[in-house]
Amino acid sequence: MKYLCTILVIFISISVNAQDVKEKNKKLFVRVYNIEGSKITKGKLQHVADTYVLLMKNDKRIEVPANNIGTIKTRHTGGHSILVSASIGAGIGAIVGIATENPDGLLGYTAGEGALIFGGIGALGGAIVGSIFGSTKPKKTFVINGDINNYNEFKIAMGF
Repeated sequence: MKYLCTILVIFISISVNAQDVKEKNKKLFVRVYNIEGSKITKGKLQHVADTYVLLMKNDKRIEVPANNIGTIKTRHTGGHSILVSASIGAGIGAIVGIATENPDGLLGYTAGEGALIFGGIGALGGAIVGSIFGSTKPKKTFVINGDINNYNEFKIAMGF
């Protein structure tokens, strides 16, 4: 039992360190809007140069000239958090429904019915959790409006 606990602690600590390193290398997701307020593009912020912002989207490099930028918003929209959490909840709920099927029991449901019922409950729960996390995430909006001074403030805030 001592050996099992020791091995378990070692594996957990390796996992924690691996996640910590991954988090440090993660780039910030931003949405870029033009001066009229229409979204130009979105992606992970790679570099902020003197005259442009470099983003990565689907393994493609996107350069946005600084004088075309109206606003830059950090993080995904709230709907993204809700959708991802609801999908995860639906998947977990469906697996639980399939695993606990018992047609002869008190409630008596088949694997398909269990997947449908528990998947729906999981999706609802996931959407609630996603809306809570989505509303508590810190989001920033940088107003540039083509002004180089505002752009330089954004550049400093991002650490470039």
